Amino acid sequence: MGKIRKTYPIEIKRKAVHLYLEGDKSYKTIAKELGISDKNIVMRWVKHFENEGMKGLEEKRGKAVGPRKGRPRKCLFTLEEENLRLRAENEYLKKVARTRKAVKKQKEQSRSYSNIHEMMGTYSVSLLCSVAGVSRSGFYKWVKQQQNPSRKMVEDEKLKEMRECHQEVNGIYGYPRVTVWLTQRYGIYVNRKRVYRLMKEMGIQAHIRRKRKFFGRKEQVVISDNKLNRDFIASRPNEKWVTDITYLIFNGRRLYLSVIYDLFNNEVVAYRISKRNDIRLVMDTVKAAIKKGDVSGVLLHCEDQR
Repeated sequence: MGKIRKTYPIEIKRKAVHLYLEGDKSYKTIAKELGISDKNIVMRWVKHFENEGMKGLEEKRGKAVGPRKGRPRKCLFTLEEENLRLRAENEYLKKVARTRKAVKKQKEQSRSYSNIHEMMGTYSVSLLCSVAGVSRSGFYKWVKQQQNPSRKMVEDEKLKEMRECHQEVNGIYGYPRVTVWLTQRYGIYVNRKRVYRLMKEMGIQAHIRRKRKFFGRKEQVVISDNKLNRDFIASRPNEKWVTDITYLIFNGRRLYLSVIYDLFNNEVVAYRISKRNDIRLVMDTVKAAIKKGDVSGVLLHCEDQR
């Protein structure tokens, strides 16, 4: 038996597209809120809307090609009212999609009121509020606040001078340092959480500076002649010495072993162990070998492969 594909009403599709374009919610979150089985369904609806508008959300499966038979369904709105609502909804969602990236950090409800205020000359406020999913009273309260802003709103606008700080330091300050900057520059004492909220509304955030690599001061490279030239046969003791450093694991710690061999009989002339692989380890080994006796004319060979 074939799998039954679930269909969703047009109202659910409109609401899903509206939630995605209006807010910062993901496909998965919207699908969970509206009881949609898969987030890919929401993603497909949004793509259809962006390509075809409201027509792309209509169900195309199972539609009869010829004329419909039987009694027509009862319509809740007149044809003119339904067309007007669809045009308003289509235009509103397109406007939201155009402004979504530019004002992504603003509050979702405030953005809805702003869009309604711009479109209220074309459509009625009641229709636009219904499309946006907000109340008329909330919209008119927002309009009143814009005309007569509160003291806190005026202070917030003044605090938005922090853009100057953001440009002055090339955007490397986060909200804690911006708070200190406001105090030092303008004598404004404000909570850092308020600065964080305003920076989030304006889309300002600190740029993480890339750390530069520092390799330190390089010593002058001295390349000596290869006097040994792979001639590992010695005719007498203390004629040819070779040295090298290796490491040993002891009790879970790495120790470095520096050894000097005599090529005449492969005798270990001297050795030292250290926790560090540095020049001091090499010099201590050489000094220990020198103390063994007369070393005049001895050739000490070390091959550094770095």
